[in-house]
Amino acid sequence: MNPAAPAPELTLRQALLAVVCYGLAALLSIRLSVHSGQIAAPWFPNPIGTVALLALPFRRWLPMLLALGLVNLLVQLGTMPGAWRWTLQTGLEAAAFVPGNAAEMLLAALLLRHLGLDADTLRQPGRFGRVLILGALLPTFCSAFAGAVLVAAPAHPFAETWTQWFAGRLIGTVAVLPLALALWLHGTAALRRSLRQPRTLAYLALSAAITLLAMTTLPRPFVVMSIGLVLVATQTSFTVTTLATVVNAVLLALLHLTGG
Repeated sequence: MNPAAPAPELTLRQALLAVVCYGLAALLSIRLSVHSGQIAAPWFPNPIGTVALLALPFRRWLPMLLALGLVNLLVQLGTMPGAWRWTLQTGLEAAAFVPGNAAEMLLAALLLRHLGLDADTLRQPGRFGRVLILGALLPTFCSAFAGAVLVAAPAHPFAETWTQWFAGRLIGTVAVLPLALALWLHGTAALRRSLRQPRTLAYLALSAAITLLAMTTLPRPFVVMSIGLVLVATQTSFTVTTLATVVNAVLLALLHLTGG
């Protein structure tokens, strides 16, 4: 058996694109939240930052973390109530979200780098399970303490804030991390080819339709929802399945926002 190819490093252009994607994912997460200025659930961007760190040499982690933190701050500021007239209080409230997110991305990247990742990682169920534990469960659990300490206010006790932070980050990370890793480790060419095939688009649309139908008509929809993802998984590729997972997660957040 040939050894797996080493994971590629990001070019400067790709690193900048990752920062832009992080900002767009942060904006999407906040817009899908019920109340602006509060903890977004789910929170999608941190896995993008984690993979961006993994795809860079260790000496470039600090500039990347600073760039991601700055984008996080700017997005939070831009979506705060009354953002058009920034005040010190508004700035402090927006900045309170940054350390917890940075801590999560840094811890996840350190743990996953220690695990070791290559093109075969996502094809091995045992190693993929460890990726989810080290890249999603443990970092979100630990960073929730930092996030809750800084974000909690008298109206939102620490325990409630910690739970919201942990749940939102865990959901978003489990949804996005597999896709981000697949695009980094396997490249984008295969996914682009798949998305040009009507069959792939049909399965993605079917999965989304099943999710919408189940969530709006059934009292216990999640078992039925899984049928669509199982169809995508058995009929397409791993990367397409991770994309379908992200689409379904966004749909669920949108339905929650609209009361669907």
